[in-house]
Amino acid sequence: MAKRGPTTFAKRQREREKQEKRQAKQDRRTQRKEEKSDRPLRAEMEVDPDIAGIVPGPQPLPDDARDIGNPPAAPESPQDLTPPAPASEG
Repeated sequence: MAKRGPTTFAKRQREREKQEKRQAKQDRRTQRKEEKSDRPLRAEMEVDPDIAGIVPGPQPLPDDARDIGNPPAAPESPQDLTPPAPASEG
């Protein structure tokens, strides 16, 4: 069986970087786990912050949209009240 050659410096460097990356990832996981355990549970919170201040039901119109839903003004003369003549069939 042939002997393997000496481990090259580049390979040792790659392995060291992999170990450091694994360790950093594990540290991040541990830190995230601790942060999660420090937060209050959603059931313990009084109001969900995403929906705080939202009132159920119809919402008021924004200021710039108020005049869109208003009916047209009343006609000024009685001639405006007459329906248009039907189109003749030809």
